[in-house]
Amino acid sequence: MFVDGAGVYSALKRKQPEVFDCGDGSKRVQYHDLSMKLVGPTRELVRTYYYDARLKQQHSKEAYQAQQRFLRAIQFIPYLDVKLGRIVKANDGRYKQKGVDVMLAVDMLTYAIRNAYDTAILIAADEDFVPAVERVKTLGKHVELAFPNRKCIQLHDAADSFRELTPEYLSDCLLTPHRRGAAG
Repeated sequence: MFVDGAGVYSALKRKQPEVFDCGDGSKRVQYHDLSMKLVGPTRELVRTYYYDARLKQQHSKEAYQAQQRFLRAIQFIPYLDVKLGRIVKANDGRYKQKGVDVMLAVDMLTYAIRNAYDTAILIAADEDFVPAVERVKTLGKHVELAFPNRKCIQLHDAADSFRELTPEYLSDCLLTPHRRGAAG
């Protein structure tokens, strides 16, 4: 499973803020539970790869601290690896991720070539992933797409199947008050 962390964060925060935000900056999606649900009972989860870029304190102290808490918490999730790119300041003054999408695409292709999986589950909505999805499929692998909306038509069409991550679907994959110590 390959998760575009920033993409998921942005989409859920924009479309379903109550599903994603605990109110203190912590994230509510339990990635182990979500991974297991997407894989289902008849398949084996090989590994979940979570891609993002490490924030710097100069962006926002609160955002930086929230991300640090989140990254510390998910390091204990079974079969989940975190892969971090970098953030750079663009010419327009905004900060942008660098290397994250490429890292995800390269890993998805590398593991397909190594025959590490039969089906890749991609949680993303960036059309930049379309060539990687198409190439993985030419290797005889399946690609399932999961995301909170259907706005990325080309990626949706490139994947073999699509699962919309609605509040109802995510309901049993969320951090609840009694699960606060097991964030991730």
